[in-house]
Amino acid sequence: MKIKGFAALLLVCTQMLVSLSGCAYTQSAASTTSNIDFLTSKPISVMSFNVLDGYGNDNNYSEPAIREKWVVEIINEQSPDLIGFQEAAYNAITWKDELQKDLCENGEYNYRALDQEENFALEKMTIAAGLIIFWKADRFELVESGCHQYSYTKEVKPVRYFQWVKLYDRVYDKNIVMTNTHFSLAADTESKAAAEGVMVRNSQANTLYHFWKANVTEDTVLFATGDYNSKNFEDSHKTLQTGKQFLPSFDIAVDFDGNTGTGVDYIYTSPATVTVAKATALSYDFAEKLEDKSLNDTYYRASDHAPIMTWAYYK
Repeated sequence: MKIKGFAALLLVCTQMLVSLSGCAYTQSAASTTSNIDFLTSKPISVMSFNVLDGYGNDNNYSEPAIREKWVVEIINEQSPDLIGFQEAAYNAITWKDELQKDLCENGEYNYRALDQEENFALEKMTIAAGLIIFWKADRFELVESGCHQYSYTKEVKPVRYFQWVKLYDRVYDKNIVMTNTHFSLAADTESKAAAEGVMVRNSQANTLYHFWKANVTEDTVLFATGDYNSKNFEDSHKTLQTGKQFLPSFDIAVDFDGNTGTGVDYIYTSPATVTVAKATALSYDFAEKLEDKSLNDTYYRASDHAPIMTWAYYK
């Protein structure tokens, strides 16, 4: 069933009662919808997740081998159609290999990792290059994929990238462009000054925006996951939102509870082609999984970033 327009979405919403991921879906106070049957309406769901490649700046997170299992547990609970991972690099574990084994060996997902495009040696797989896109194998067909290295007038380390895939949605006969990225921090720049970090991120945003403009046509849907290392009001987001053709799902969701997680992770989409029903950050606390309750709270978290989710309908 295709949903065309906001009026159709409201009609669907008033007719259906739902369970989302085994729990009753509860609308926020600001929501204008009734309960939405995400399962029978078969929308498209997208997750962005910075998984924290190592132990954190102060070694205050559980080891990656433990947290990777928690990450997979979140994926299994939510069952997103599309996933963009950041920081899935080579540290204490090989994130790509572990995620591929846990998510793909049963045939549920296919994936494209940045190192598949560039043949990165292990020593080159910094957190900035630890980008992986997964998609449901039975629903999507990979049409094309690639990656792009951002360029600058000054030296920036580590070098940053965005990766992209073009997918065909067999369920709805739709074409999708998905990008996944991890923007720079001020600490990556030559001067390490905040102003230079802003300038570099704006340059990255400009490159990414022009890729979107060149590849997202009127009959193509965009989903752009990433750790943009900046808040929505900063210059990089103003660049990405030029002309309002592409917007963060948080900004246009029919139901948004105000929870953006760390506030630097976003899923951009194309509002001309989708209606975003819901957008939120998910729980990533696994305190009940560890016997020792005396540790710092961060030891019980799957990452230093909350995963964020978007549920949308094609127009």
